[in-house]
Order: sequence, then C-alpha cells, then structure tokens
Amino acid sequence: MTLSPEQLEQRRHILTASDAAAVLGLNPWRSAYDVWAEKTGETSAFAGNWHTRRGHAIEPLLLAWLGEQKSPLSVRPAGDVTCVHPILSWLGATPDGLVFETGNASPVAVAEAKSSGHRDAWVDDDDEPMVAEIYMPQVVVQMAVKQLPRAYVVVEILTEGEPWIIEVERDWELEAIVLEELDQFWRHHVMTRVAPELGDDATYQQVATVFRRQKRAELVPATSDAQEQASRYIAAKAAAKAAESEAEAAKVALCKLIGDAEGVHGNTWRATWKWREPQTISYERAGYRHFDLREVGAAAKQKTKKGAMAA
Repeated sequence: MTLSPEQLEQRRHILTASDAAAVLGLNPWRSAYDVWAEKTGETSAFAGNWHTRRGHAIEPLLLAWLGEQKSPLSVRPAGDVTCVHPILSWLGATPDGLVFETGNASPVAVAEAKSSGHRDAWVDDDDEPMVAEIYMPQVVVQMAVKQLPRAYVVVEILTEGEPWIIEVERDWELEAIVLEELDQFWRHHVMTRVAPELGDDATYQQVATVFRRQKRAELVPATSDAQEQASRYIAAKAAAKAAESEAEAAKVALCKLIGDAEGVHGNTWRATWKWREPQTISYERAGYRHFDLREVGAAAKQKTKKGAMAA
C-alpha cells in the first residue's frame, strides 16, 4: 500500500503496526532508535526501495488470491485510511485488506499481503507455515486496532509455487505483551524525546542516525578504546576476506556439480542456481555518511610487500 503525504504525516505522530517489530527488536533492518528518530523529527521516514515497491505492486494480486481461496469470504483493500486504536490514541494501523462474510457489512478479519525470498523465516521447526517473526507484531497490532478476532496473511515466497495463506487467531496474552512494550516506548522515549540508549549491540545504522553530520571536520587522535576497536575491525575484515574466498571456491564447485539442473539438496540444506532475466533499476541515493577504515603507514606497506612477494 502506497501512503499519501497526509498519511505519512499522521503516522509520524503515532506508532503504527509496521513500527512494532522495530520497537521490539525483531526487525534486522530497522531499530527502535530509527522509530524514535522518525517520530521526533530527527530524521525523515523511510522512503521505500525496490523491495517495498515490488511488494506494493503485487499486493492487489495477493489479496485477490486470498479472496479466491477463502470464498465465500470476500477480501477488499482497506483503502488509504490509517485507523487508530479505540482507546490507545497513539497506536494506529493500515492493514492491506479487510475480510468480510457474505451479507455482513462489518469485517471479520484483517488481511496482510507479503512477498519474501526467505522461506526459512516462514516455517516452524516442523516445516509448517507460520507468520515470520518480523511480521507477527504487525499482525497483532492490526487485530488490536481493528478489534477483530483473526487475520489472514497471504505470502508469496519467491522460491515456492503458489502463495501461502496463514490464518492467525487473536492471542490476547501476546497482544497484551506487545502493547505494553509499545506503550512503554511511546511514553518513555517518544513523548519525552529521550532517545533509546546506544548500547554495545547498537547497529551501524543507529549510530549513523545519531551522528548524521560532522560537527568537527578533522581527524582526532585515537583513544585506547578506538585503537582496540580498529584492531578488532582489521582482524575481522581479514578473517571475513579469507572466509569469503573459501565460500566463493565452494560456491564455484557447487555450481559445477549442479550443472544444467536447478539445484541440489542435502539432508539439512539446499542450493539453487537459477537463471534470472535482466532488469534495470533506476534510483537516486540520498546523502549518507560512509565509514572507511584502512591501514596506513608501515602496516600498509608491510601488507603490500607480503602481497607482492606472494604473487
């Protein structure tokens, strides 16, 4: 669903279902700090990318598929209205669709359409379909805001055939836990404008959001902590490069073994080597701070010398 400028402005003043996973620490691409920065105006809201655009484009098709599979239930797009919880005025949701019974003007469920390339995120330990962890809080909040007893999640998994349909019953205990966490975040951070702390597990994106622009345009002498972290970074990059080289060699060997087939599978893994048609994507990259660490001076010269000798 593509949001209008008015919706985007409304959503800046409330927490929405799509914010829930980030606040709860379940979104690997977005953090609680990112949500705080957006709600307090410290940074602009996420403008979307190719993956979100693709998701918006396929959404009507997935909702239509859900309606066909669940007939005589009917599925209608929810429209461009961001609904607010009847009691919690700071909580809202914009579900993709609403599900209706024949002859009933009131919806009986929310509908959410997703597209994913990660099958493992959508199955449990018994390989049965489940809602991916990153999306479950979103569905929980949608049911709470709309006060509906269930949700239907229709997901296109790119490695599979037909879309999957997963029915989710409203879980009052889980809902209470999620809403309490969101309420704490809203009252203790957004309303007070006190940012969540950047702990030792802070992501690069979080730190880059805090220190968006340089206030001091010079290099500063390294502290002992900075020296330690730089050494840690250099060692980790070297190990990663070695591991990447080993992984590339294994990948080449696997591709040779796959040959003209689509893939190969073992007891606990599978590898595919599929043909993908060419595509062109045009976009404009927003300004950002780029991190770069490289060895200089004697250390760099010694490494260059070793590389030349090895060659």
